[in-house]
Amino acid sequence: MAEREPVPGHLTGLFRHFIDLRDRTHGGAMSRRDKEERFASEVELLSPTALQVPREMDAYLLLKSGTINETGITRLADGE
Repeated sequence: MAEREPVPGHLTGLFRHFIDLRDRTHGGAMSRRDKEERFASEVELLSPTALQVPREMDAYLLLKSGTINETGITRLADGE
């Protein structure tokens, strides 16, 4: 019998995301407050990577003439 190849990490992450959607959780968090706290910490972790592309575009394509504004998380007026 042929040995199964390990599932790539990005796919296991996607599977976890689908399970969260099915279970209405976010990384195991159940309450809205816990989900929002988890989301905020993930935004903080991803921020440097997300900002890398616009910073490189500014540096190499715009010759540092652009402006990059990081706003962080904001809540809509209706609280959502």
